[in-house]
Amino acid sequence: MHFYIAIEGEKRGPYSAFRIIDQLRGGEVSPDVLGWEPGMDAWLKLREIPAFADSIEAMEKEPAPEADEEKSAKTGPKKKIVVSDATAPKTTPVVPELISTDQRRPFIRFWARMFDYTLVSTAAWQVCEVPPQLENITLLELFANDGTIIPQETLLDIVKVYFAFMLIWQFIEGALIHTFGTTPGKALFNIRVTSADGSLLPLIKGFGRSFFVWVVGFGMGLFPFILIGMSIGIAMLQFAGSTLWDRQLESRVHHGPMTPPRILMAVGGFFLLMMISSLKFS
Repeated sequence: MHFYIAIEGEKRGPYSAFRIIDQLRGGEVSPDVLGWEPGMDAWLKLREIPAFADSIEAMEKEPAPEADEEKSAKTGPKKKIVVSDATAPKTTPVVPELISTDQRRPFIRFWARMFDYTLVSTAAWQVCEVPPQLENITLLELFANDGTIIPQETLLDIVKVYFAFMLIWQFIEGALIHTFGTTPGKALFNIRVTSADGSLLPLIKGFGRSFFVWVVGFGMGLFPFILIGMSIGIAMLQFAGSTLWDRQLESRVHHGPMTPPRILMAVGGFFLLMMISSLKFS
């Protein structure tokens, strides 16, 4: 991801997040300089942009080294460039939105994850051996299975296959986030996951986040743990602005706009998965 900064009313860049952080550390750029990246609705101070907020906070807490103090006494402090709102570029470039900094969209995240898990479940369902004729069985009767509809041994085999597929998926999801910053479900719902500085997550953190969400945020799909995990995740998003796993792993979630065509694709995607699952009984 690349950013632009406003210096004395002049737009400069694009710069990588790493380069801007180096400039912040070197005192060449102030945290109050205005910055912008494709997808942002307006110019914001660098300290207000998630990619730099944590780094700036850490820098401001660092004690000044004695060597730097002596050097500063001899040569004077470095001049920082401070740009106010009045010196922002007169015209904000109009660029198609790619990433928004709003992270509080719990239900969008939920449906993105449900698509991924439904995709995995559909794949697992295709390799399971189940009784071929269930046309006259209601959904309630299926859930209240007493062993006459689906033998308990067969049901246990289905559960084993499902958990095996879900376990494998956690590694696949972690690798996808590390490589692309997204998964099929997240891409469908215009979501990306990055590190705090805007770079892609390291592979180990990608694995860690995937397992963290599955176990803690989704309760591995087991009742009532799934309700507890989802409730905690939603509450943290609404009141703290980020989830437990994103705080622990220092990751950031970026949402793009859910346009009508994208909503139709999401609905169509779920419908397609249900159709594929129904083929198991045809």
